[in-house]
Amino acid sequence: MTEQKEGFEDLFDRASSFLSSAVDPLLRWNGDWFPRIDVREGDKDIMVNVELPGLQPGDIDIRVDERRLTISGEKKMEKEEKRSDIHIFERRFGSFTRTVDLPVEVDADKVKAELVQGVLKIEMPKKKISARKSIPVKTA
Repeated sequence: MTEQKEGFEDLFDRASSFLSSAVDPLLRWNGDWFPRIDVREGDKDIMVNVELPGLQPGDIDIRVDERRLTISGEKKMEKEEKRSDIHIFERRFGSFTRTVDLPVEVDADKVKAELVQGVLKIEMPKKKISARKSIPVKTA
């Protein structure tokens, strides 16, 4: 029975994470720009890539706890030297926040992040899971 319960809880957690990741962008989109994100799970870590062209490391804030990653920042419009008529303006500017529920717990103290050619690369080692401990039950 315990294995069935654990299996159900795992299934529920994965379904909840999937629905959250699908609905979260719709709920949080505020008309500003919304960076694209990839999350991959390896044997020992979770890897996240975020498209952040035009940003510098100081423009980005990363917060992580055991099961959630939040990336926020601001893409500022560069100042134009002279006025001109704009014919096409497709680029997006402004602040953003992306929150992702992670598939497993990560070690927040060992997270690494670097910005490479406009892509933020975040490596989060999985938290080591301690073996389950059997607790004896005493009679009263």
